[in-house]
Amino acid sequence: MIQEIYLDLDDVLCMCVPHVFNELAGTDNEMSYDWWQRRWLYSIQQGVAEVRQLLGKHQLEGDFWSHVSRDVWASIPKTPFCDWLIDAACRAVGIENVFFLTRPTRYGDCYGGKADWIIEQLGEPHVEQLMLTKHKAKLARSDRLLIDDRPSNIDEFLAAGGKTIMCPRPWNALDGEDPVEYIRHKWAHYFADPIPNYEPEVEHVVEATE
Repeated sequence: MIQEIYLDLDDVLCMCVPHVFNELAGTDNEMSYDWWQRRWLYSIQQGVAEVRQLLGKHQLEGDFWSHVSRDVWASIPKTPFCDWLIDAACRAVGIENVFFLTRPTRYGDCYGGKADWIIEQLGEPHVEQLMLTKHKAKLARSDRLLIDDRPSNIDEFLAAGGKTIMCPRPWNALDGEDPVEYIRHKWAHYFADPIPNYEPEVEHVVEATE
């Protein structure tokens, strides 16, 4: 039985790739993944470099992620199903057993910006549920579920004995699948109670406890 749920932030709960891409490439793409070029796979760096070259802009110098400010991290829009997924997880295992598990860059702006995002989008008490590490598999256990979009995170968590649901995105094998329907289908493998219906207009309403 699943006792704890770990939700990835970037491109599961928030639109990280489209938002950061627009900021660093200087584009105004819609907040979706429809325009993402499959040849880029998961390399936002490659995509930004190609587009900046096409637009006649100089290439970014130094480490790519050093150009992403705290404000950019903090202002990433939610995915359309963010509130629905958080609500479902809290109902399934209790709000105290739902964690936001995300891999940070090496820069302090990323750490601060992700915390700011949690506070702004979900409320200050939720920041205590934030976990930042690239070693997600260290948390794997048979009663823990990870929902993530990155294939390597999914594979490593599974190999370490955890349970997983991969969120469909253009850079993984589920490209073309509807995230809500796919998560709903996989949810039934782990929980007897069905996941609530997806209602885009309903906001996250589960209150955090002190």
